[in-house]
Amino acid sequence: MNKLKILIIYSFVFSLLIVNLFSAQNTITIMINNTEVEQGVLDYLNEFEFVPIIVEIYPANVSLVNSLLSNLSESEFKLKETLLGGEGFAGNITKEGFDKLINSQDVRLIYLNKDWHVLKNEMRDRNNLNKIFNSDNQGIIISVLIILLIIVFYIIFHKKRQ
Repeated sequence: MNKLKILIIYSFVFSLLIVNLFSAQNTITIMINNTEVEQGVLDYLNEFEFVPIIVEIYPANVSLVNSLLSNLSESEFKLKETLLGGEGFAGNITKEGFDKLINSQDVRLIYLNKDWHVLKNEMRDRNNLNKIFNSDNQGIIISVLIILLIIVFYIIFHKKRQ
């Protein structure tokens, strides 16, 4: 494999690392009734009827999970799966179901199911994507850093070749 291909692969991997670090810092959580809630859950509840979430409870207990699920009607929550060891559950929830979960002292954390979150972002129209991408100009900063990194690597590679 020639040096240019190796350089391109290293640049690509480093770029993915930078994007991952920036995107990991974007998750904002707030505390509601001693439950940590990802801000995205609240945003999507205002926009959609059902929002896919993952709920973690403490202490982990299968009977506690069953008790929480029995308090939610089928119109408020559609169960997708329960987590191993009674640590929680995942599914689609409405605003009414969310309000019931928030009032439980056993619910520790509620966050978006990321698989759905990514698909939903792809389905949004261009204006909403631009709002998300331009928040704090992070998209522009990441793009400029990646381009600069590739240019620097190219210059270094080109000088060594001569």
